[in-house]
Amino acid sequence: MKWDTKMVAGGTPPTSDDSFWLDGDDPQGVPFVAISDMSRRTSVREAAKSLSSAGMRSRNMPVGSPGTLLLAMYASVGELAFLDIEATWNQAILGITPCDSVDPRFLGYVLADMKQDLLRDVRSNTQDNLNAGQIGDLWFQKPSIQIQRQIADFLDLEIASIDNLMVQQKRLVDLLRERRSTVIDRAVWNGLDSDSELTPTGIGPAPIAPSHWLRLRNKNIFSEAANLSEDGSEELLTVSHLTGITPRSEKNVNMFEAESNVGYRVVQPRDLVINTMWAWMGALGVSSINGVVSPAYGVYRPHSDLDFDPKYFGYLYRSRPYIVEMTRHSRGIWSSRFRLYPEVFLRLNIVVPPVNEQQQIAAHLDEQTAKIDRLIAEAKKIVELANERRAALITAAVTDKIDISGAA
Repeated sequence: MKWDTKMVAGGTPPTSDDSFWLDGDDPQGVPFVAISDMSRRTSVREAAKSLSSAGMRSRNMPVGSPGTLLLAMYASVGELAFLDIEATWNQAILGITPCDSVDPRFLGYVLADMKQDLLRDVRSNTQDNLNAGQIGDLWFQKPSIQIQRQIADFLDLEIASIDNLMVQQKRLVDLLRERRSTVIDRAVWNGLDSDSELTPTGIGPAPIAPSHWLRLRNKNIFSEAANLSEDGSEELLTVSHLTGITPRSEKNVNMFEAESNVGYRVVQPRDLVINTMWAWMGALGVSSINGVVSPAYGVYRPHSDLDFDPKYFGYLYRSRPYIVEMTRHSRGIWSSRFRLYPEVFLRLNIVVPPVNEQQQIAAHLDEQTAKIDRLIAEAKKIVELANERRAALITAAVTDKIDISGAA
């Protein structure tokens, strides 16, 4: 690679000197590209920050012209983007300008094909990054410049088609997720009977519900469970905004795990479990299994004389309006630090339909969400297969494994 390109690593002037730094759109500055400015982009048209002339001189910063290929050597190793503007870059990025015998687009596809090899190099490197020397030592097949351009033209068309398909499918996934949430919200707050009279609930994010549904507080349904594990032998459970309550052993969790579960909160079937710190994200669920959870979680046990459908309440508490309601009453300086304390949760208002309606709504939502989830899985599979085809096509083209002589 070093024989066919000019490679220049960037730098970063001292951030303590305000005279070096300008806003990204300041016409007096040179755009300063960080990895965040190029991540998930094929080209860089702007940067969040720029450097003054003094900042450029302080580190003898490189200046790249439009068409310069940027390669991430740290963090998002292997990410690629072309400059569409004149700019400089930080030390995590290598600026690559090919010589006249190498087509820049072809080189971009070559490096894209090498990304997995680069990541393997990083994983075997104690510094968790690459350097210009390693990139310079890479070997690649270099056909004539005419063939390189033909390969690049072919890949531009094919990759654009594949990328367009993936964008469409990802958009479909977003629409299906929105549809799923809407179906749940409508059913748990308005019921299945469109002719029901709707009256105020006293709950801001969900102001109306069928008039014959009870208006209660959570304390009328649940009490905080105080049972703690005596020997820690129970199954450790985890609570997620995506999957609700599941055994931790069934999930790939890399977070710290205590040596003992003694003193953890005991969970029984029908208990409502809320991750106190992540209630604002919907990290809660009604358990169908026995186990224990961290003492930082809230465990709420339904009153013994209460007849209710656990699945319905799982849908209700994870609906968007109720997540907003819980967030409104959570405490914390930042949203990421919000906590929903038991005494606050138990004071919150709730609407409760008759148990037969709860069961009907839960059954309806089980059926509807299962259909939507299947469509989401199909769309995700299409994206996965398209991504595999994308990578395979690039590999085959840049290593002369397919004949593109007839491609137009």
